[in-house]
Amino acid sequence: MSFAELAAELNKIPPFTRITMLSALLITAPIMLKLVRPFHYSFDWSLITGKLQIHRLYTSIFIPWRLDDPIKWLFDLFLLYRYLLQIETKSYDKRLPDMVWQFFWSMATVMLLCYPLHFPFFWTPFIGFVVYFSSRLSPNETTSIYGLITISIKWFPYVIAAFDMVMSPMIGCGTIAGMVVAQALFMLEYDAPSEANPTEEPRLKQRSILRAPNWLVRLLVAPEANRPAPSKRVYGQASAPAGRGFGDDGRGANVASSSSGYNWGQGRRLGET
Repeated sequence: MSFAELAAELNKIPPFTRITMLSALLITAPIMLKLVRPFHYSFDWSLITGKLQIHRLYTSIFIPWRLDDPIKWLFDLFLLYRYLLQIETKSYDKRLPDMVWQFFWSMATVMLLCYPLHFPFFWTPFIGFVVYFSSRLSPNETTSIYGLITISIKWFPYVIAAFDMVMSPMIGCGTIAGMVVAQALFMLEYDAPSEANPTEEPRLKQRSILRAPNWLVRLLVAPEANRPAPSKRVYGQASAPAGRGFGDDGRGANVASSSSGYNWGQGRRLGET
């Protein structure tokens, strides 16, 4: 596969999911291969404020706790891609600024909740956040645990939290923190299904304090997407001369000539017989 073909395939992935997955691969893979020490990417508030190493706020999200377990990391990557893609394509379609803004503040809240526990990495809270948020947005779907047991998606985040709690109570607390923040985001942004119709999909609220500001919308959305379509007025039926189009300033519309009105013929110049 050539580089152009690879780039074309990557461009098929929605932007938020694409950037997130590339970040996870490019940050964690060198650490797994022991090319870079995880210390350079970990969350250290003294270095963030003292030496302005602001990149740690972003890189610490993508580093797993168990660097000696690549199989678990690959499984987490699969979960992240599957459920993040589902969130972006189903609930945030054409709402990239809102997704960026809300995920930014959500992860900031996760870091604040985990700060007393001195978390160096936020990979498991991020996975817990994404999986739980997806389960609330698509409550009627099912998922499989290692291809062995099929359960409702709404119970899957609790299974992940239980596994993480068995692995390490501290890691489990991080996963639960991500789930708590996801629940708060869901309550602020969506209306839950009514008790009379529990299988109904959640509805987006008309107003929310977490909608993206205008400057972010202008930054992430192309100006053409916000430009209103020109108004069209119909004053009757006529046909343009062959090879011309109405409003093309004589340049030629390069379209087949057709008419739904009277055929006026080819026309003659003055003085011609």
